[in-house]
Amino acid sequence: TRALRYSITFRYISRNSANATIIVGDSNTRFLKFGSGKKTFGDRIPGKRVEAFLIDQIDPHQCEGYRNVFIHCGINNIKRNGSVVEECVEQLTSKLDKI
Repeated sequence: TRALRYSITFRYISRNSANATIIVGDSNTRFLKFGSGKKTFGDRIPGKRVEAFLIDQIDPHQCEGYRNVFIHCGINNIKRNGSVVEECVEQLTSKLDKI
């Protein structure tokens, strides 16, 4: 049998921000940096990165005012023993609805 695979892409657009971006993510996003200089997104993409290693650590209020919201979180939930992917998807969808 084939295993189910879930992929969620979500984009939030706020008219209050020109190009502001927030990245909410686990350790895989630790090297993503905003600002000027080498190894950053540059001055034209202002924003911030917020750590959220588990889905329940996502705070929808932190995403307010950003034009682009990127969520990279959930794999740690799925890796937990006894976790059900469908429940993780429901939890993540609930957070996204609040954003």
